[in-house]
Amino acid sequence: MTAARLVARTVRGIEDVVAAEIRHRELGRVDHIGHREVWFRCADPSPDVLTLRTADDVFLVAAEVTGVGHTKADLRRLAKAAESVPLPRLLRLRERCGGSPTSVGVDVSASFLGRRNYTRYDVEDAIGTPLSAALAIPYRTRRANQIPPPGGLSWRVTITDDRALLALRIADRPLHRRSYRVRSRPGSLHPPLAAAMLSLAAPSPTATILDPFCGTGTIPIEAALAASRVIHSLRIVAGDRDPIALASAMTNIEQAVRTGANATRLGDHHQNMYGNTVPDPRLKRGAPNHPGTLRITWTTADAGHLPLTNDTIDLVVTNPPWARQVPPTGTLAQDPGRFWQELRRVLRPDGRALLLLPDADEHIADAARAGLTVTSRRPVSLSGLHPEIVELAPLGRSR
Repeated sequence: MTAARLVARTVRGIEDVVAAEIRHRELGRVDHIGHREVWFRCADPSPDVLTLRTADDVFLVAAEVTGVGHTKADLRRLAKAAESVPLPRLLRLRERCGGSPTSVGVDVSASFLGRRNYTRYDVEDAIGTPLSAALAIPYRTRRANQIPPPGGLSWRVTITDDRALLALRIADRPLHRRSYRVRSRPGSLHPPLAAAMLSLAAPSPTATILDPFCGTGTIPIEAALAASRVIHSLRIVAGDRDPIALASAMTNIEQAVRTGANATRLGDHHQNMYGNTVPDPRLKRGAPNHPGTLRITWTTADAGHLPLTNDTIDLVVTNPPWARQVPPTGTLAQDPGRFWQELRRVLRPDGRALLLLPDADEHIADAARAGLTVTSRRPVSLSGLHPEIVELAPLGRSR
């Protein structure tokens, strides 16, 4: 048995959520939680590590380098580390973890914190050139915005202070690029962040979950895929004002049904339950209330006028459009406060809502006027933005 050292890359702010998933699913022993990284050891590595939902990606640790300075002369230290990587052993581990046994080239992606007298491309070339020579396959540079072709061995270099990590991606592409996501649009939620929000929400096995701004379906699909690993009887209500977005969401879930190992239940138990729904004839209807079933309803609805009765939702998980990438439409554009009133109306007295909010203080004030109170706030960083995951509950709910 050959143990493996791995590192999961994460969105800034959810490192502990990724570590919790690794522990909960017994994928390894967590050694260290750092800036956008979770280091862990796996005594018996397997393809299960590629099923992490909250991580952006997962790598095998190839080398750690200390004493890395700020001058170009330090690039030689990195090159020597690349030359000393035990490639045969590392490639065997990669294959055991589900990686491809063949590759068409070498590519490197580098990043560092702080000012240096070299560029990321200098680091990538310093690492990629000796690896290419040792493996006898071409090195594909990223200079001049070149994009390496698929099917290569992808290496990651991160430099923090005087320490560098060299790691090898296990999968052929980053884990955050979900195979189900064949349709997307501006403002679509980053899938690992959606998975992290659902993990923080921790729905009960029989909960009713609402996403009133589902877009192309990231949150509902991530909820369904997470629930499919255990015996859950979740009911998921996914709404959006835009029927084109809903059609894209159903295309994505159809892809999830085709490609997900545990996702066949998504198609077996699709059912229309509320008001102005958009049926998907490609998915079968299932009997309600059957133990272990999972039902998703897709509904065309304005979030300011939800087709739901009072006190019916256990959990809201959503990413509202607040004019950053997607402008608000319908009632939200004219009267944003109406959404918070609707949220309070449909939540059960002991219900909760987790929302990704930019300018959180402003929105929290609107939520408070509707009778919702903050129970937790978690700042995250994604693509240069700094929203917060905010948890709300009806004011005065029973504990």
